[in-house]
Amino acid sequence: MLLQAEKVSKTYIKHGKVIYANKNISFHIDKGEVLGILGPNGAGKTTLIKQIVNLLIPDSGRIFFKGHDILKNSSILRGNISILLEGFKNIYPYLTGKANLLYFAYLNGICGLRAIEKADTLLKNMGLYEFRDMYSFEYSSGMNKKLSIATCLINEPELIILDEPTSGLDVIAIEDLINFINRIAYSGKTFIIVSHDMRFIEKVAKRVIYIKDGEIYLDGDTSQIKNYRGAKKVIVSIENNYELVEFLRNNNINFQLQGNVVFIKLDIMEDKELFLNVISNYSILNIEKSESDFEKLFKEISKR
Repeated sequence: MLLQAEKVSKTYIKHGKVIYANKNISFHIDKGEVLGILGPNGAGKTTLIKQIVNLLIPDSGRIFFKGHDILKNSSILRGNISILLEGFKNIYPYLTGKANLLYFAYLNGICGLRAIEKADTLLKNMGLYEFRDMYSFEYSSGMNKKLSIATCLINEPELIILDEPTSGLDVIAIEDLINFINRIAYSGKTFIIVSHDMRFIEKVAKRVIYIKDGEIYLDGDTSQIKNYRGAKKVIVSIENNYELVEFLRNNNINFQLQGNVVFIKLDIMEDKELFLNVISNYSILNIEKSESDFEKLFKEISKR
């Protein structure tokens, strides 16, 4: 276990009232895991990660990194955790892409040929090598975002925390960032990615925590969460025939016809009789589980 939070709470006073930014938050992350933290604006996501890196002190609860209480031994974080907060670029506009990385290497005690080799490797991995001698103010938003993340990787930390990494990026830049993070994560890096962009999190995170009003509402594997509400629904593929189509139309059942195959979606609990009728009387080609929409699910949770 790389990081563990135990009943972490953080409050603020607003207009004389106590507001819980975090309330009894408990979770852990293992080495090599990519954890997505989702939630609406004001849910307490950024407050939580600031406590993880010791920028804020919890009112109660404890946070452990590699088994060490970070309040009692904050030095354990140095060089082992890198963070990119929302709105911060971590880069200097009047330095070139390569010079930015060399500067951050120097700050982390990496010098000489080793720093140059590490900078060049990161630039190549991100597709920025041919732009290494351009000033970063000449970079696009997506290029600057990747360079900012590279400054977090130059010292090879054990945990990288990214806060709203897609903020301000267009669709193409987001796709590039997805591919980049997946490539780095594949090499075994550990990530905590905080976002309210659910589609982005779905594509990069293997596990998701959903926070609302400062509390954890859901914590689970991404693929399991996608099937959270769709687990009882199935898509039935049936060989097309006249009687089947008439039956579906007469009972106001939605269906799709593709070639010689009819597709219908059924809830095997709510539509139990219909489901049994279909599989008993018609030629079934396939039955598969229907995945629920990831973003739609969290919107429903947020409303509840």
